[in-house]
Amino acid sequence: MTLIGVAVSRDSAEIATDTLCYQLNLAAVSEMDKQLILDHVPVVVVRYAQNLFHDLWWPRAGELSLQASTFDEFTRLAEPELRPIHQVLTDYFGKEHGIAATDSTLTAGVVHVGYSHQHQRFKAYGYLSDLGFKRIDLKQPLFVPAHFGLRPSVFERALKDATRGDPRVVGRDQYDERLPEWMRQARFTRPESVDEWIDVACRARDDRVVPGGGITHLVGGQLRLTTLTREGTRSSIIHTFDQDVDDPTHEGFRRCLLEHDHPLAQLSPCPYCDSGRRLVDCCLDADAPCSCGWGNRFADCCSVYAPHRGASTPQIRPPAPDTRQRATL
Repeated sequence: MTLIGVAVSRDSAEIATDTLCYQLNLAAVSEMDKQLILDHVPVVVVRYAQNLFHDLWWPRAGELSLQASTFDEFTRLAEPELRPIHQVLTDYFGKEHGIAATDSTLTAGVVHVGYSHQHQRFKAYGYLSDLGFKRIDLKQPLFVPAHFGLRPSVFERALKDATRGDPRVVGRDQYDERLPEWMRQARFTRPESVDEWIDVACRARDDRVVPGGGITHLVGGQLRLTTLTREGTRSSIIHTFDQDVDDPTHEGFRRCLLEHDHPLAQLSPCPYCDSGRRLVDCCLDADAPCSCGWGNRFADCCSVYAPHRGASTPQIRPPAPDTRQRATL
């Protein structure tokens, strides 16, 4: 998951993203740039959920951009290829890990932003695997995750719907109970300044970086703001979030890590009994399926004792050239 803010108008577009990325169970937390800026079109490709999907999609998007001279051409080439790329991912996880294609771990999304000559304005199109990668015309500004004073977007609601019934998502009832009143809040409107972008991002962090499973959505790292105009592209880091887990003013972030399978939690005293032993040596079941969703035993996956921990990501091949060729016809 990620922080995404997108607002388009006739003359410009703005895209805001954070750099924090993490696994479902928070066993691994790191940072990455979530905007692929293709200046020669120009188009901005924005990551949303499932990083392995984007490890396949970003290189392909770059290739397609070399065949396109406009955003409209890029869109025409890209849209038929999103589902085949995602199918490669679901086939891999189904074969190697026995994970169903409908598993929420495999939910992926992407936003493409650029100037449409056809519509004579900047456009933003969103695509979600759980909606069949059908185009969502983001006419209204988008912000994910919504703070409690903003109405949740279609992206956020679709992602939460994907986790319905998933036993790994704790606190789902809290989200469902809050949603009716949440949906009565105001829609997100385009910030008028850099300070307003920072403010809405910080409010989202304050409201959502709290323990609670179904409502938790981590925000952190740095905040990048990219502005597209007909004259060119500007992109810069406008804010750095403080996420020192030892700072008591950021107790919410620390508590999120401690209530999941982050190494900080595994090496802390077990909260489920009075043994005084570390959690990983006590009440964590080493033989249980790992909560990250990869289908492995915890001991062989996200445990701090796993020999391969942090070694590498799976090597998943993109679609074969003939599949790609058919998709672009």
